[in-house]
Amino acid sequence: MANQIRLKDGQPHDDSTAVVYVASPAPVRAAPQRLAAIDGLRALAVALVVAYHFDLYLPGGFLGVDLFFAISGFVITRQLLTSLATSTSMSTSTPTKDLLISFYRRRATRLMPAAVMLCVGVVLLSNLFPDVLGDPLFTLANAVAGLSGIGNWFNLRNTEMLPNEARPLMHLWSLSIEEQFYLLLPLLMVIKRGRAAQAAIAVGTVAIVVPTLVAVAGQDAHQAFFSTASRVAPMGAGVILAVLLQSERLNAQLAAWKLRTLTLIALILGLVLLSATTSWNTPWLRFGGFVALAAPFALIVGLCAVPGNSMVDRLLCHPISQAIAVRSYSLYLWHFPVAFLFGSFSMLPRLALRIVVSGLLCELSLRCIERPARQLHTTPLAWFAPLTIATSSMAFFAFTGLSYAR
Repeated sequence: MANQIRLKDGQPHDDSTAVVYVASPAPVRAAPQRLAAIDGLRALAVALVVAYHFDLYLPGGFLGVDLFFAISGFVITRQLLTSLATSTSMSTSTPTKDLLISFYRRRATRLMPAAVMLCVGVVLLSNLFPDVLGDPLFTLANAVAGLSGIGNWFNLRNTEMLPNEARPLMHLWSLSIEEQFYLLLPLLMVIKRGRAAQAAIAVGTVAIVVPTLVAVAGQDAHQAFFSTASRVAPMGAGVILAVLLQSERLNAQLAAWKLRTLTLIALILGLVLLSATTSWNTPWLRFGGFVALAAPFALIVGLCAVPGNSMVDRLLCHPISQAIAVRSYSLYLWHFPVAFLFGSFSMLPRLALRIVVSGLLCELSLRCIERPARQLHTTPLAWFAPLTIATSSMAFFAFTGLSYAR
């Protein structure tokens, strides 16, 4: 009977516990060291995004999503490399199908339950309060697209609706880009398990080259913001970083680098400065800006992936940062619809109410939906239900999402 290996790490849109099924007579644990500073970066990223959506003078806070992407590419690749190395070292190698099912089932049971509840709740409320949450049909189509993993393309196709219509599920575009990316990366790494690192480097390189070519060819602001082809570069950089940091020598060199702390501080301050001075339609972003930022974001992740005891490390590893990091996915999901509420209040009461309501919904989601759902990964329902939801959503999207027009 298949046993479990649990790999612990943190990442923006995935569970911190990776489960890989291997054919082994006894459970074997292969747990890469948990990188608390990486988790702290998740807290920083979601704080930037929330500040952006809550109108806290950070018009470029959406760049926190790109930091999420870099973290995700690094952590997912790191987990895959470890699980593949462990599975191939067993006396009986784990079948490719089992490895892939384990990976996709894990992501589905981590991401889908809370996202489904979010979409159901927002769609129902949009029928009751269309003046606040927008046209229910548009919201339904957006929900179906988001759950189908193509929310970014739905938003791109309906850009004419965005200035005139409340869109409380628009933020699912970033999850869609991640899911599209992770349809390819694990597949190639598992198939080429003997050369998984080379396969990862190839995917990461393509993920950087394609956005570069798209930027050179020209694109408008909406395409640059929502298109998969323009936003995957940070994930690609994170993938390459994870492969490079398999080298103990490179890890030691980064940890001993005298300018590590100063560089990390400068990069984080630069991110905050960009967040305060950049808007989503700034011209330089669509002319390669998103690609150019992939390298410094990956460098931030890389510097946080090695041991350190500077002030920045202590702040990122502080219990408050860690608590926010654990809730980063929940907070990302639930804060955005809340950003459409309390619009008639003055600034401070509006901000306070949005923070409180977001925090309550986030905590309820984590305790009542996400954590219980993670316990389902050993049952057939854990993969059957998400697969059913995904396939039915894609079919429904064909009739509602792509055909929607006012």
